Amino acid sequence: MAAAPVFDLRAIRSLWRVTSRGELLQSLGGASSPSRGGAMWMQLPPGVRRVLSALGRALAIVVLMVYSVLAGLTVGRMGMGVPQVLAMAAVSCTFVVVIFGMPYAISTLYLSKDVSFYLALPIPVRTLLTVRLGHFVASCSSLALVFAAFGAGALFQLGAPVVDYLRLAVLLPSCAVSGCCTVLLILMLLMRLTPLSSHVETLTTVLSTLFTVAIVLVSLLVGPLMSDPSQMSAVTSTDVPRVLATVFNPGLLALEALAATDAVSLALAVVLLLALSCALFLLALRVGDWAYLPSARALQMRGGSSARRLGDAELVSRLASRPQWRATLSRDLRCMVRNPVFFNQFVISSLLMPLVLLVSLGLPTLMRLRDAGEAGGVTAVFEGFGAARDALLPALALDGPIGPWFLVGALAAGALLCGVLAYATAKAVSRDGADFDLIRSQPVDWRQYVSGKLLAALIVHVAPTLVLLSLLNLVLAVVVVPAPTAVAAEIMLVLSPLPIHLAAFAYGAVRPMLDWENEAELSRGVGASVLVWASMLLAPLTMAPAAIPLLAAIFWSLHPALACVLSLALLVGEAALAWRACMAVSVSALSRPRG
Repeated sequence: MAAAPVFDLRAIRSLWRVTSRGELLQSLGGASSPSRGGAMWMQLPPGVRRVLSALGRALAIVVLMVYSVLAGLTVGRMGMGVPQVLAMAAVSCTFVVVIFGMPYAISTLYLSKDVSFYLALPIPVRTLLTVRLGHFVASCSSLALVFAAFGAGALFQLGAPVVDYLRLAVLLPSCAVSGCCTVLLILMLLMRLTPLSSHVETLTTVLSTLFTVAIVLVSLLVGPLMSDPSQMSAVTSTDVPRVLATVFNPGLLALEALAATDAVSLALAVVLLLALSCALFLLALRVGDWAYLPSARALQMRGGSSARRLGDAELVSRLASRPQWRATLSRDLRCMVRNPVFFNQFVISSLLMPLVLLVSLGLPTLMRLRDAGEAGGVTAVFEGFGAARDALLPALALDGPIGPWFLVGALAAGALLCGVLAYATAKAVSRDGADFDLIRSQPVDWRQYVSGKLLAALIVHVAPTLVLLSLLNLVLAVVVVPAPTAVAAEIMLVLSPLPIHLAAFAYGAVRPMLDWENEAELSRGVGASVLVWASMLLAPLTMAPAAIPLLAAIFWSLHPALACVLSLALLVGEAALAWRACMAVSVSALSRPRG
């Protein structure tokens, strides 16, 4: 009998088409289950659902690309050269792929419920491994589009020739593929050679903590460095970040050759990058033959969780009585932290918002202070600030000309910046999945269940951005804003996101998605995109009642102090009404038997 080919292209193409079709059906809400996105969505024809899903994804990608281009234009105005822009884009792409790729790889390759189905298929091992690893690399490599837009904006600002855009187009996909393959190699070897496959919860908790620390450190370092092009050039060209990125992506060693002006060196660099990406993927396949399937089978046989024994003290503490809302809060927080996909979707996304705000607000401030200091010295900067403070203090009072505008800005900041993550709050009940039926079988107080879920959602999805905005408001109160205005602004910052998140939670309780096969399904398809855009559209509507008295004080003759009191009263009443409505709707929906 003839030996089977190493790569059966026909079998790979067929399995790739089947798995892609299955992922498409999952993103469109499944084939027949009404709970996958709601009955109204499932009643639409498949073609319409496919078009709407594509439009939702395209709109999200366009917004992200526009933001990346604007960030690239800002970097291009800082005087960096083309080699530094290429190095910065390549290093950043490598780090992001590694940070976000590791939790995604753990979920899709080991913890996903469809792994056991694929392992039972009567197909060659190499075919299955090629398709599984290929899907992961293709999904993570899409992140290169974001950095391609960033690099293109910087190159456009610098007036770079077309050949530099070609260098960027070759460099970033190679960085993404090489980073993905390195992640696969590290993960498969860890799972095969260490006992981590028996302690998946410990593995995911440690990785989640490390990734959070890495994101915070990188974000805090990037802001100050970007205010000085010479420092950024040094960081992206040499030193620790470049060395660390080269460990995950050896193709960065060819950056100097890629920036060469002669055609021969450039062609050799392109060939080297492409060959390195292919070699790393083949190496991942070769290691996967030995490392992936045994550990994946062993993990599936154990049910995907650890089986450690609890000590007497820990068992007593876990069996101790506590309020149901506290138990629900603890369980939901642990679920979001320990599950790598949930951590990536719900926790990291909540941390990125304040970090983006910190860099976006801090970078222009640092650049202006640097320019002002170079123009007139540090003393002139402080003298100008003191004069501006004397003029702004009376203007920012409640009865001043700028005070009502400041409060409207606080309303908008709280509603838009904290409310944009309301889509994650809508998934609070859906995160329980099949465990929800077990919860229903217990004597549950649904009001306490809803309270615990809501508190967990507000802690994770609202608190990080709200803390940053509150610190900014505190700094302004110390420096330039009068105390009454700052207190009113703080109340508006705290209360303005509540109606959006409460409405999102009620929607998620009425139409939960509980029969997901893979945790990643909760963020796929048109459902997540529609919720994101719906929360952004809902924010102006929820802030409108409280903003009307302030706008009346600005454009009409309403007294500013009275307008502030009316605005706060309307905001408190709206939050209380939204809480009562959310409780009533959620408790009624969750207590009904599932059809």
